[in-house]
Amino acid sequence: MKTWKVDPTHAVVEFAVPHMVIGEVVGVFQRFEASLKVPSLEFEQAQLSARIETASIFTNHEPRDKHLCSADFFDTEHFPYMTFESRRFVSKGNRTYDIEGMLEIKGRALPFTLHAQYKGLQMDPWGNDRLGFAAEGKLNRILWGLTWNNLLQNGAYLIGHEVRLRIACELITEEAYKKLFAQG
Repeated sequence: MKTWKVDPTHAVVEFAVPHMVIGEVVGVFQRFEASLKVPSLEFEQAQLSARIETASIFTNHEPRDKHLCSADFFDTEHFPYMTFESRRFVSKGNRTYDIEGMLEIKGRALPFTLHAQYKGLQMDPWGNDRLGFAAEGKLNRILWGLTWNNLLQNGAYLIGHEVRLRIACELITEEAYKKLFAQG
């Protein structure tokens, strides 16, 4: 089984949530890691493990980011990470997969599915093999305890319940990762 790790310099974890029904707030998590263990490039036997640092949230508005880190939302002091552990990859044909697993936010692990597309294998200019993936998923934030909200005058919620996640990443072998991102 070969281990691949997400290259953080060629990856993004984005989210979007409705705002006042008429708009949306888009943000990113700036610090995350993930590994993919796979026996071959047929991903049905693959295992994906990901960890996102909740305090790394960035929405381009510092007061909102601080509020999102507070106990009203992610409570980053007590829950510094959210995690995803795959249970199975289901081939949907044409290099697409449903990645079924458990998403844990604020200590609550619930089933969650990412709809992923394998973008292919490419060798970079330095001789490292790279896998490309893009994935999307939707979740109801209320189920994970992210319940803070306000009502508008018309009875609509300030913040929608559905959160869209989008992930785009390149993965490199564990050996290449260690060379590129050696600590100390």
